[in-house]
Amino acid sequence: FFSIDMPRKQTRIASVAAPGRPRGGGGGGNNAGARGGGRGGGAGAGAGAGAGAAAAAAAAAIAARRVGAPNALLGQRQEFGPRAIDVMEYARARAREIQAMETACVVDGNSAVARGLPFFMRRRAASHNFKRLPIRLRAAAASAAAAAPPKAPVNPRKTRRHRRRPNALRAKYEKRQGTKRWLETHIWHTKRMHMATLWGYRLAERPCEKSVRALYRGLHSACAIHDASYFACLEVSRPSPELLAQLNAVLRPPFSAAARAGHVEHQCWLVHPHAGEPAAAAAAGGAGAGASSAAAARVVCAARVLVHCQGEQGVDKIWVWVHPTAEQPALGVLQQLASATGDSTVGVLPDQPLRFELRGPGSTELLQQVLQIACPAADPRAAAWAVLRALQKPGALPSHCILALSVWDPRLRALPKARSRRNPLLPPQPTADQQRILRQMALQWPSNLSQPCRLWDANARASMRDAFVTVGELNKRRSKLLVPGGDLQPGPDEQPLDVLLIQHPGAPASGLPRERVDAVVGFGAGWDLLLPARWGMAFWLTLQMLGARAYGQRERRFLHFEQGIMCEPFDPVCAPIALAEAVIMAKEAKEWYERRPPKQRPSYRVLAVEHPFGPDWPALAASWGLREQGMPPVLLGRGQIMLLQRQLWCPAQADFTPFKGHLLFMNCCMMGRGSPRQNALICLPSAEDVQRLARGDLSGTELPVNKVVDFQYRKVMGRVVLGSFSHCRACCFAQGYCLADALVELQQLWVRHFQGRQQRGMAVLIRDTHSRQYRWADIAVASARA
Repeated sequence: FFSIDMPRKQTRIASVAAPGRPRGGGGGGNNAGARGGGRGGGAGAGAGAGAGAAAAAAAAAIAARRVGAPNALLGQRQEFGPRAIDVMEYARARAREIQAMETACVVDGNSAVARGLPFFMRRRAASHNFKRLPIRLRAAAASAAAAAPPKAPVNPRKTRRHRRRPNALRAKYEKRQGTKRWLETHIWHTKRMHMATLWGYRLAERPCEKSVRALYRGLHSACAIHDASYFACLEVSRPSPELLAQLNAVLRPPFSAAARAGHVEHQCWLVHPHAGEPAAAAAAGGAGAGASSAAAARVVCAARVLVHCQGEQGVDKIWVWVHPTAEQPALGVLQQLASATGDSTVGVLPDQPLRFELRGPGSTELLQQVLQIACPAADPRAAAWAVLRALQKPGALPSHCILALSVWDPRLRALPKARSRRNPLLPPQPTADQQRILRQMALQWPSNLSQPCRLWDANARASMRDAFVTVGELNKRRSKLLVPGGDLQPGPDEQPLDVLLIQHPGAPASGLPRERVDAVVGFGAGWDLLLPARWGMAFWLTLQMLGARAYGQRERRFLHFEQGIMCEPFDPVCAPIALAEAVIMAKEAKEWYERRPPKQRPSYRVLAVEHPFGPDWPALAASWGLREQGMPPVLLGRGQIMLLQRQLWCPAQADFTPFKGHLLFMNCCMMGRGSPRQNALICLPSAEDVQRLARGDLSGTELPVNKVVDFQYRKVMGRVVLGSFSHCRACCFAQGYCLADALVELQQLWVRHFQGRQQRGMAVLIRDTHSRQYRWADIAVASARA
């Protein structure tokens, strides 16, 4: 009877609150007892009776709660009668909400007056324009609008037409830079190259569709171009003679006479001042072998120095170009020198000129077509530039000579058709007079070609930067030409631009016996073009339309690899920036190795390779008995390198004492099979290996199989830092570093075996970190810079 009289809600409460109800039991009442179903169906009748009693107790509790009686289930007494509300206390608790509501209800301007209209006469536009209100309300609306505080101007979302304008796109791109700086040619590179974040810049890493072979073709027969504007330019203003002496002490090699006069760019190494010794004392004794050895241990970075002389006043300004990773260390060294005198200013040039690197035999002819000379005909610079048109190879001129020119906007001239591979960009054949003048310029570069140049003046640089003419203005002027496609004449307000051309000599002779000298020496020669800021894209697009091939960071290192010279910031390995790059590359190599399964990666313990992910130069020095030296210095002086090369060829009167303990930059050319890779081992051959080589056996040797060998199975002389196939040499080629002590021992081994017989240089054994095979390779001490 309970289930019939009790409401459904109370039945559900009773069934839940009933204690002792079996889980999954078979219902309630007599039906459950009769069926005996479910898991607890054996005592269905008793359970049904217990559930009914519990439901009755729950119903009584609900009835008691309605009248405020004690609740047995909840264990407390509850009141449900009406409660009294204190108005003041309630208002005090809600004061902040009431105030916010009153503030929101206050309406300024026309809205308050418009609310006085009937509902059917209200319009949205009338609340903002009081002239659309009835006449009787306009005066009140005008006074209310005058008394209202001025509202902030609303910037509506611009249409797509406005958002796609060039100025809006440029502003958007500049905003997107964030912490990474972009070059002026960034947008052009992003459409054609893979970009990478390097050294605080967003730089082009490699082209999307071309390999290094395409760059080699461009360097061999045409012209290749690279935007090197990311290099930092440090300026030293009004240097005193004392500061010049101190600066000369921290440059290796010191200033030459032509470099100090500003006729050539000085290629050097910037080193720290002598510890505990003033710079003036260092300048007095910094040219000897001991000073060169000490300077190599304190090298900061590679530097390119430009000097500006102003008439009889002497040196006016000095520009020091360094890699962006070495900007702060180099700036610290220069500021330390300037603080000693106190009359010079050292800092980063804010609006530094742009720098384009043009390489290849066609670079001179390409610049002849781009640069429209604005100098008078009687100017010696214009005459020299006209003679250089017949220059066959840029490497024939004095190394790093400077030519200052005044040119017009390259977009004014109608561009000729770009040259193809079948119709290469080659200079014309020189006349007899031109050949004579070119020979004189090659022997002695004229001193009146590097001055004057307005790039050195900050006000002139700002004036040239602000004088930039947009493409739209040029197109309007072209549309008014009578003959379409003709040249534009400079306007009355246009001024010429001053640029600097700096010659690059190309690859030096490496001394390898099997090297093709005619194909290597002078490879990659060209010009560096310095431009005022904001004019980068104007010159870049013109050069691209005439056939110059752009290349990125990967190809730039390949170019230095083909030339057989060092490439910053990876060299020299003793520099702090090179050590930091080596740590990053070793970490990446180790992470790649650990991602491979154990069966798909080499076991370096079985292959007897110590430090497989990157060379440990202090450990290499310790293996040759130099335990207290730490990081061995790299021999960088050009005179010291040439002296060592002569002594290696004439060992009878050689003295290797000044070179011991140094790392030597080496070029290695494979004699047979094998292609060395990064971190490969350069090993000292044994006497048996040299005997087999003398019999013509180029197979080398191999690690024993199924036998644990020592790490010094063939004593390690050095390591390879970069290796690949060389297109210039038509063989596999590698660059690395060896200890001078190991090279002296190799030279002694060669002398004992050949005993004065004809020999073609020395050879070493090279083994990759993942291979057991040792391969023969010619080796020679290389020059650090071009």
